[in-house]
Amino acid sequence: MNVFAIVALAGILAAIAFFLSGRAAKAALVERTASEEKLRTELDGARKAAGEARADAKGWREEATQLKADLEKAKKKAFEQQEASKRLGGAQGVREELDKVAARLAEARA
Repeated sequence: MNVFAIVALAGILAAIAFFLSGRAAKAALVERTASEEKLRTELDGARKAAGEARADAKGWREEATQLKADLEKAKKKAFEQQEASKRLGGAQGVREELDKVAARLAEARA
């Protein structure tokens, strides 16, 4: 009967150990679930911030592209004006052309 008592005691101790380990596992699972939920919330916040940053960057890229196009147009216009000025001989050339046109107008009226 002594052996039976030892086996019964060992069985009871094993049952207690299984019960305690199960309870500890459940507590760890609850803690892990809470931690995962917190991480999910942080992840959603980070994704939202990243989306906003991407949208903001896209706006800046579009603005930069528009400014580059405006700059190219301004450079082209300045170059064309400079070339026209060279063809006319600068301010002095413009005055001479104006005098010629005025003289032609006077001849035409006479």
